[in-house]
Amino acid sequence: MKLSVIMPVYSETESVCRIIEDISLRLKEHLLEIILIVASRSSDESKMICSKIATDHNLVRMIMQSERPGFGQAYREAFPHARGTHILMLDADEEFDLVAIPRMIDRAGDGADVVVGCRWIPGGGVEGYGLSTFFANRAFQLVLRLAFRTPLHDLTFGFKLLSIHVIRSIPWEGKMHELAMETTLKPLRFGYRVEEVPAFWTRRREGRSKNQSFMWRARWYLPIAWRILRAFPPPGTPLYAKRLMSAVR
Repeated sequence: MKLSVIMPVYSETESVCRIIEDISLRLKEHLLEIILIVASRSSDESKMICSKIATDHNLVRMIMQSERPGFGQAYREAFPHARGTHILMLDADEEFDLVAIPRMIDRAGDGADVVVGCRWIPGGGVEGYGLSTFFANRAFQLVLRLAFRTPLHDLTFGFKLLSIHVIRSIPWEGKMHELAMETTLKPLRFGYRVEEVPAFWTRRREGRSKNQSFMWRARWYLPIAWRILRAFPPPGTPLYAKRLMSAVR
């Protein structure tokens, strides 16, 4: 298994250096490359640091985002550049606990097509959520679980490992944070094996958070969740094969 780690960067600086050092030690022989997809509106300091990292490290590549800034747009621009057997989606702001990565690799090695970090099962958790965000997130997760008939507990977290086949075979559309949800819900609807491992989220230590309020992000989540529900019937239903084939043409 060879991993392409994709990290969108929006003005992060020192955290990028720390994460690259950390994942290089954790992934070892599994690490094929690290792709830094840098927003055009990032600070000059951030661009300079990312450029230097890419120059100094053989496994690091820097790509300037050509379209308007956006979490989803950054990943969609970076996906075609990935050369690994799997893609690790990773933020550059140190909000994800990298301890979960070996567990993700183990699950993928056992045959999972997508391995999602989960904040809401034993061993996972959050630090820095306000009460309103906490309860809104939990309620939204419950609604999604019921709507998509899945036992998964965390359908909006962006910390995950996907096989390159999943990335190449599904049409992605999210431009903002809804891509974090889309990269879990669409593989489920396409019949891929999606599993979860405990993961922890901590509010970023550096710079301005890209995570707006949950209610603000819900305006992106709800339309795409509805489109996925309508366009992709659950595996095993009569319309599944027909809709699936038309979607990938």
